[in-house]
Amino acid sequence: MKTIGFVCEGPRDSDMLEAVIRHILNEDITPLYLQPEASLDGENGNGWKGVWTWCLKNGNTLDQYMQGAIPKIDMIIIQMDGDVFRKEREVHCACYADECAASGEVFPLNCKIEDCPVVIPCGQHEAGISGCVEYLQNLLLSYFPGQYIPVCLIPCDSTDAWIVAAFDDFEDSETIADPWNNIISKKKDYHGIRVPGHKKTKTVYDKFIPVVCQNWESVKNRCSQAAYFDHAISAVL
Repeated sequence: MKTIGFVCEGPRDSDMLEAVIRHILNEDITPLYLQPEASLDGENGNGWKGVWTWCLKNGNTLDQYMQGAIPKIDMIIIQMDGDVFRKEREVHCACYADECAASGEVFPLNCKIEDCPVVIPCGQHEAGISGCVEYLQNLLLSYFPGQYIPVCLIPCDSTDAWIVAAFDDFEDSETIADPWNNIISKKKDYHGIRVPGHKKTKTVYDKFIPVVCQNWESVKNRCSQAAYFDHAISAVL
């Protein structure tokens, strides 16, 4: 049985990815939750900042990290939602290096400069999903020099887009901003599944995940990052 380490924004993301991997491989896996930690109160915190911080801390010592893990890790998956690209100035700090005195001196998440020069949307990237994915992948993978990370996943706008793609015939599922609030939990229920108070609880999410797996071919056709994920998992495992 393969052991897979998950570096994700949150537990609902790893829940989704675990289920999809089992569907792709048609076999069980042993998951290790590297980020966030199971208690959600680890030293890195959770969310996209936790993913970025984990990569910064472990990038240069990843080989030792994996060798010291029990059980031995066969593959690490890194996931950060694409909405970070359009919403968070910190990830664009490098784009404004010439305009910021703190550039290269302070890790963006620790920066306290009040007059930040970063403007979003940042116009220094290719437009659309491909530009978003390429930039965030390059940002995270830059912390792993010379090391092979087979899966660095940037679901757009988030993994929630895979739910929309599984239930609805939207060709542009990946372009929907905040699909959880704007589509899935906009009303009291989504395709008969009750979503109380916009809360993304495990109980609710676990009702959506089987439909994503059942309609995985449609999800891949509608979401480029789902197709990428399927190909990467199949190629490595």
